[in-house]
Amino acid sequence: MKHISITQNLIRETLSKINQAVTHIYTNIDRQEWDSENCLPEERQMHTEEQRELVDTFNELVVIEQRLIDTLYPDRHKDGNLPNPKFLYFELDEYDNWKIIEGTQSYERKCV
Repeated sequence: MKHISITQNLIRETLSKINQAVTHIYTNIDRQEWDSENCLPEERQMHTEEQRELVDTFNELVVIEQRLIDTLYPDRHKDGNLPNPKFLYFELDEYDNWKIIEGTQSYERKCV
């Protein structure tokens, strides 16, 4: 049984680190819209690439976090109350300015 507790502790520690990274990105990412017309093309491209990488990383970490929680608590979906974790998305407004928005998505456990 010692092996199981070591593995569970490792998962819990990993979850803690992932949660710290997710929280850090979520609270610090620049959600302000940026004006496509008033930026130099290379500035806009770099800003967009960096923001997209942060958004993609955030979303991937959220999915990994949910899978690890499923591993620790395999019965958490039995009541039908599925988690709706937050994800980040890009949205183009009516003035062609990009901004980052948040939304939820139903999360359903993947069968292994």
